[in-house]
Amino acid sequence: MVVTAEPTQPDWAIEINGLVESSYNLSYTEILHMPSTIIEAKLYCVDFPDQPVYEGSWKGVQLKKILEKAVLKQGVAKLAFFAGNGFTTDLHLEDALSPDVLIAYELNGRSIEGAKGLPGNRLVVPGQWGYKWIAGIVRIEAVAHDFLGVWESRGYPDKALISQPEPAQKKGSSDPGLYLALVIIILMPSLAVFFYPRQRHRGLRADNSVHLTTESTIRQLQSHQRMPQASRPGPLKPTPSA
Repeated sequence: MVVTAEPTQPDWAIEINGLVESSYNLSYTEILHMPSTIIEAKLYCVDFPDQPVYEGSWKGVQLKKILEKAVLKQGVAKLAFFAGNGFTTDLHLEDALSPDVLIAYELNGRSIEGAKGLPGNRLVVPGQWGYKWIAGIVRIEAVAHDFLGVWESRGYPDKALISQPEPAQKKGSSDPGLYLALVIIILMPSLAVFFYPRQRHRGLRADNSVHLTTESTIRQLQSHQRMPQASRPGPLKPTPSA
């Protein structure tokens, strides 16, 4: 027996069209009556890669089940996704058919809130950056060409794997890491001059035990060399702890 949820927000629909045998509209009420899947996943934004924006249990319907009902035609390369606010993204067909990719309508037991013109749903794509997790989907189109969404068309990786540390640099833009390295190289001689005199005059270790500074060691060696052979002390020994 399939347990279904009851609608908790105004009905909405997603249009599935393009290179399919049967275009159709999938309503919120209808998606609630389809077999559901729950996935534990975290949504990461490229601007804040160390802290998930959303995380927890996502409940929804596998995208591949939604596409099976439409019956994809030969030659489909990608799925293009359109939100009610004009935002777009895309998935390669092999990614779209992954069992972990959902059209979710709940997060941690609560319905995903929509807004005017934006249905309460979200594409869940575990392991990919947040710009693939489009919210408020109103249309899914199967295409044969290399469709690129909003951020993908601006140079962000189309395969938005989290293992990629950051989006691709735009042509003509500078690498901040390279700039920082150049600054360090340029300032290194000045930093050495600044820190070295301070280091050689320091007479206490971090653990407060006394040690010989560079200058005091040189003075003792010079004194040792001027002494008559009979009066010279033995080898220098470390100064005992204070």
